[in-house]
Formats: sequence, C-alpha cells, structure tokens
Amino acid sequence: MNHVKNINNYLNSLSAPMFIFLMTIITYIVYIPFIPLIKLFLDKVGPMGGPSAINSLPPAGIFIVVVIVAPLLETFLFQLMPIKILQWIPALKSRKYIVILVSAALFASTHSYSMLYIFYTFIIGILLAYSFCVYENKKSSAFMVVVLIHALRNAVSFLLSNVIA
Repeated sequence: MNHVKNINNYLNSLSAPMFIFLMTIITYIVYIPFIPLIKLFLDKVGPMGGPSAINSLPPAGIFIVVVIVAPLLETFLFQLMPIKILQWIPALKSRKYIVILVSAALFASTHSYSMLYIFYTFIIGILLAYSFCVYENKKSSAFMVVVLIHALRNAVSFLLSNVIA
C-alpha cells in the first residue's frame, strides 16, 4: 500500500504537461499485460471491435471525431458529470476510489464492442477518472487535463492504426 501512496504522491508532484505525458504513456503500459489475452481473443473470437460508424468518414473526419470530439464529450459525460454528482453524496466524499470506479464503469459501458474492449476501457477509465480527481484536488483544470490525456492517447492510436500501419 505504501507503493501506491508513493506513486500517487509522485504523480501529484508533476507539472501538468509532465502529468499528461506520463498518464498517456501509462494508458499504453497497462495494455502490455493483456497482449497475450488480446492475441488469444483475436484468434478464437475475432476482432475486439471499435466504433464502426466513423469508418465511413475520411481520415481527417475520423481524426477530428477521435481526437477532438470524443475526448471533449466523453470527459464531460464520464468524468466531470459523474464525479461531480457522486461527490455530492456525503458518504463518497472520502471514498474517491468508489467515485473513480463508477466513472470508469460508465466510460467502459459505452465502449461495448466486446467484453475485452469493455475491460480494457474500464482500466483506461480508471486512469482518466483518477487524473480528473488529482487535478480537481489541485484546484486546476481537471476537465482540460483529462481531455488532453484522452486526446493525446487517441491521437497516438489513430497514428499507429492509420498512418504507420
């Protein structure tokens, strides 16, 4: 438990740009242990899935939706609103982990392309909600920090799947 506290203290001590950069990297690092499971899933079940409705858009349109619109909308709906609403409940004020888990569950529930995708986005949702709480405690722009983490993550994923691949 002391390690978790030390990591939390370290993350809280970072500047906003460094925090955003590091949290974006962490969203990819948490993916690594699941690579064998994802490979097995792809081999036995099929594609993990993803938002197919945007595939009809040109690449620039997909980029705008994935890197600008989705982070803004999803941060509002799945971090800002649930966290603010849940913090009104006195029993949850001192239990941020419950607020973070509820926010993550809401985020994951809208990424229901497959069970594996839901699980993976739940973990990403935990990181995004945690980031929101960190910057809310700092009395800083929690909303923009999370939007930037989400946007940077989606931009990297977009580049990896559309430009480099």
